[in-house]
This record gives sequence, structure tokens and C-alpha cells, in this order.
Amino acid sequence: MSSSPKLEVKPDPDGEEPEAKRGRIEGLDTLGPYIAGQDNAKSFVYLSDIPQLCKDEPCVLGVDEAGRGPVLGPMVYGIAFSPIDKKDVLKKLGFADSKQLTEEKREHIFDEMNKQDFATESIGWAVEVISPNDISMSMLRRSKRSLNEVSMDSAIGLIHKAIEAGVNIAEVYVDTVGPPEKYQA
Repeated sequence: MSSSPKLEVKPDPDGEEPEAKRGRIEGLDTLGPYIAGQDNAKSFVYLSDIPQLCKDEPCVLGVDEAGRGPVLGPMVYGIAFSPIDKKDVLKKLGFADSKQLTEEKREHIFDEMNKQDFATESIGWAVEVISPNDISMSMLRRSKRSLNEVSMDSAIGLIHKAIEAGVNIAEVYVDTVGPPEKYQA
């Protein structure tokens, strides 16, 4: 039995707490409408269902990002996790560094991991979409934060969210931005 998906919307810079939108992403057919329904000016975190196996068995977790290069648009960090002894499932789906995969292959993997029983029973994931507004605000405020710091905070924050959701993390792989030592516990 898995827990229900959680969506968090970060508070506005003025401190107002927006109403969190709930939805369920079950593959490519629901991803587009879900993203289109979000307020692009606000950052949010989406956490998939947590497979019971990921709570019961030691898991491997990988972190990757997209969107550091564009001038406009959000920066997106994502994690995926699975029991260490289920690495064959990850291989079967074709998991690899996103930069080594075509967009078509990434979409296929995403769709399969959300629809195939062998995948949904052993793989969980989460994403943080950091809005352009939040990126700009972090760099323009009095105590400025670099894009590398924003990236590191997102990666670490997603790992913490997985732990808080009960994922039994034993190994973490991060494509680091900046010195890898800063990411170590």
C-alpha cells in the first residue's frame, strides 16, 4: 500500500500561503494538464506515491536537474528511488543520466515507471519546480544566494522530503553543481 501523493506550494515572498493544488500524475497523459494547471510564478514540489518496498528495504536514490541553462523558465530538480535489490527494474526501464537519453526515451521511461506494476511497486519519485521568480528573488535579496546554492538546497530538500515520507535511503547519487563535499551529510 502506498501513501497518497503530496504537493507543496512554497509561500509567496510576502509571506502569503497560497492554496496547494492537488493532483495526480500517472503518466505522460496526465503530466501536461497537471503542469498547465500550475501557477508558473510559484515554485512547487510533487512527491509520487511511496511504494511500500521503498519503506521496507534499503533504497538507492538519484538526483538530477534540468533547466539551469535557459534564460526564461523554471529550474527543475528530480529524484527517483528504488530498493537496491531492484536495480534490474531500473535497468529494464533504461534509467541513466538524463543528458545521455533522448527526450523521447526520457518520456518513455517516465510513462512506464508510472503505469507498469513492476515499476510502480518499486519506484518512487519527486520533483521540485523552482519558478523564475524564486530564482531571481534569491539572487536579488539582501543576503544573495547563487544559482549553485539554490540547486544544492533543492537537491538536499528533495532527499529530506523522501526521508520524511519514510523512504529507507541507503545510497544517494547526485550530479553535483559545485564542490561535491557540500552535499555530504
